[in-house]
Amino acid sequence: MSMKYIIFMTPELYKIPIIFPETISHADMAQKMGKSYEVVSAGQFNCSEVYVYGDSITLSKNLNKEIKSLPEDVKLIEHALNSYL
Repeated sequence: MSMKYIIFMTPELYKIPIIFPETISHADMAQKMGKSYEVVSAGQFNCSEVYVYGDSITLSKNLNKEIKSLPEDVKLIEHALNSYL
């Protein structure tokens, strides 16, 4: 099962992952977070095999820079998921 995600940088310089269904666009989710959160990376997250891949076309277009998944995103997402279990 795959989900979309965005890694945001808070004003306090913490990186936080937001995981959401594939039916929501990256750009719509980023807009809901507000302008005080900077988009660091985004892509898709495979929940069953635990890896990230891809990029965000909508965010790349809106922010005028390439927004893609990064290998270190997996650790941030795993940490967040383990914190809620």
